[in-house]
Amino acid sequence: FGAKSANYFTPVYMASGALYKPHTLIGNWREDLALQEMRLAAYLDKKEADTLQITKTCMASQLMPAELSPPEPVLRVGTTVMLRSNATQGYLSVSVDQALAGETPRKLVSCDNGGPSSRTAIQLLSYHDAQPAGQPITYGSKVVLVFSHCGHALGSACPSIATLGSQLTGKQDVFADDLSRSADFAWEIVPVNFALRLPMNGLPVDTSAAFVLVHCMTGSRLGSTAEAVISEFGVEAGVCAHTFKESAGRMHRCVKEAGGFPFMPQGATREVSENIWSAVYAGSA
Repeated sequence: FGAKSANYFTPVYMASGALYKPHTLIGNWREDLALQEMRLAAYLDKKEADTLQITKTCMASQLMPAELSPPEPVLRVGTTVMLRSNATQGYLSVSVDQALAGETPRKLVSCDNGGPSSRTAIQLLSYHDAQPAGQPITYGSKVVLVFSHCGHALGSACPSIATLGSQLTGKQDVFADDLSRSADFAWEIVPVNFALRLPMNGLPVDTSAAFVLVHCMTGSRLGSTAEAVISEFGVEAGVCAHTFKESAGRMHRCVKEAGGFPFMPQGATREVSENIWSAVYAGSA
């Protein structure tokens, strides 16, 4: 007890409450609810038809041409590029006005197949500012991926009680949020070929070669899937943090490993296209 009860009487009803009978007041309440439902239905109709003026303004700013850095042989701190998925051929993008369910500050991240735009431009920064701007980004170093349009950083975290799941069933969420120096926003760039990871550790990242992005806190790979997500721009490919594995030949690998023979010389599985990304510069999209 002690909780304040809801007041269903407007000032007009309270001023003339003695003049109206109960059934009249109930009828007025139903009329107000009907008007609210009509306004909500009209709003949803306009939203589905993309006729909302505020939606047009916000979407137009996100669909402006992307300002990317000129091509370079190696990735550098402060460079603005787009990240293209080898699986879907879409670009990693953010929906500024759409949040994940249960995570109000965290914005939806997906793969846009519509081509280069400002919502796909990503600036590569050094985690904790360990390297100054202009310095080459090396394999094994921690980087922060910041969406240039909104200033939010790409992050990931294990499912919490607030979400009770993820945007993709059984997979770890990826989102865009205000930049902080927590480990949720730290990523590591590694070569696709597992055999080259130790020899190339500490060397500059070659822009002509594809790479894998590993979330430093959880160890999951950034991946793009064919599972569809609904964003304010329509149906797009879902993005998650998950280490995808080959499904074909799994029985052969199990039999081989049971006999003491690894499937690969390094005893690891191959990276699949869902976890492979490439950097796209200006003029190369």
